Amino acid sequence: MLAYTGSLIASTAIGSDAATDFATFYRREYSRSAALAYSLSGSWAVAEELTQEAFLVAHRKWASVIRCEDPGQWVRRVVANHAVSSYRRRMAERRALQRTGSRTASLSVSCGPADATAGASGSLSADFVAKIRALPAKQAQAIALFYVDQRSVAEVAAMLGCTESTTRTHLQRGREALRSALGTSGLDE
Repeated sequence: MLAYTGSLIASTAIGSDAATDFATFYRREYSRSAALAYSLSGSWAVAEELTQEAFLVAHRKWASVIRCEDPGQWVRRVVANHAVSSYRRRMAERRALQRTGSRTASLSVSCGPADATAGASGSLSADFVAKIRALPAKQAQAIALFYVDQRSVAEVAAMLGCTESTTRTHLQRGREALRSALGTSGLDE
């Protein structure tokens, strides 16, 4: 995990109370946000980058973020959105490289969990994370938010910007796909 030194806050124009609030918020929410990013990206390096980007956005908009009902949820939604955008970008790059026929270049673009075990926690195996990432984007986000971030269906729905019914459908389809892929009845309601 990257260490936060507070130098970013010290160099900005926000007041010292707001800077202290943000530093406390950062320390409290970083690990949950990074765990979500890891479950969506499969790489601790990418997860840390996504998490840092999300906190940078939160810092820039801190005056409005602090007024949210749950600023941590706001940051994790940014993490989830950035993870999906990052994945789509890497896939587009991979397709473009494949179209040009550059075999060497296409090997340098990694979309798999190559370093997934480098910092993986005991609760998230690289295989399980890879299976989550193989799901359609909304199903992967719903599964990660519900099981990794331990959010309620209502909270997941709010973070994904869809109804609770749609969220339950994403969870059900994601669980079914994971059960099939893992060959188990692993995920409980």
